[in-house]
Amino acid sequence: MELEGKKAELEKVVKHHINTVAKHFKGKIYAWDEVNEVLNEDGSGNKLRDSLFSKTLGTGNSIEGHLRDQAKQKYIGSAMTSHALGDQQYLDILGQEFNCMTPENEMKWGLLETSRGQYNWTKADKMVEFAQTHDMKIRGHTFIWHNELPSYVGTLDGKKAELEEVVRAHINTVAAHFKGKIYAWDVVNEVLNEDGSGNKLRDSIFSRTLGSGFIEEAFRTAHAADPNAKLYINDYGIEAKNNKSDALYELVKGWKANGVPMQGVGMQAHFKEGEVPATLQENIKRFSDLGVDVAITELQVRYLMPASADK
Repeated sequence: MELEGKKAELEKVVKHHINTVAKHFKGKIYAWDEVNEVLNEDGSGNKLRDSLFSKTLGTGNSIEGHLRDQAKQKYIGSAMTSHALGDQQYLDILGQEFNCMTPENEMKWGLLETSRGQYNWTKADKMVEFAQTHDMKIRGHTFIWHNELPSYVGTLDGKKAELEEVVRAHINTVAAHFKGKIYAWDVVNEVLNEDGSGNKLRDSIFSRTLGSGFIEEAFRTAHAADPNAKLYINDYGIEAKNNKSDALYELVKGWKANGVPMQGVGMQAHFKEGEVPATLQENIKRFSDLGVDVAITELQVRYLMPASADK
């Protein structure tokens, strides 16, 4: 028994087998015997027959005990870096515990397209392959961000027609490459002004050169390129009801009224211990009431030092 005692690997094989067979016969099977003859003859001990599965996986706190198995109809995800592709322990935990993956940097504009029209898909493709092998949803991050841009984009400040052209080309190329593999895209990332003032948008090459309409155009372009992907605006500091989230609320309300194909708001949720906003739930609800999904996209809670046993 090659996998006896190899818990992580056996869990992976069992999950893959169940998922593959269930998908193949989906819609044709009335009922499945999920497990067969697993009980001990006399019900003694832990009540289970001694087998490869009970010896290696335990009595029930294993496969069904991972974070991803508690998510039910939701997803629980993690960022992933391509540096981890050589770290088997990291990959085992990622595949066992999470059912959604977001490439941390590898789908950002400056890393995919280092020079105009020249794309390097290698790292991103490997990460997508890992996620698909482990039945994980994939969140694409991100088409447009004011940071990590290729140098050629920076030369287009003030050149509206040319910048519009390269934005469309980039979104179309990337969306087409990953079409059918991406559950959701952060179409634009961190585009909001810190305090929601002015035209509500951060000063960037995109807002300066293209005006506030560049966001609508990005959503429409992304939707046309991959109609099945859910499309989000992602930002930080919008978790509480405040000036910044009020500004976003008005923008989303207007976009929905104008038929912009955006389906979600991503709240990054970078919190500190004791400072989770009291209005978080109320704020999520008001966006949901506009008919958009709300995702917690980059959750972290920083603890106060010193460390203690309960932390």
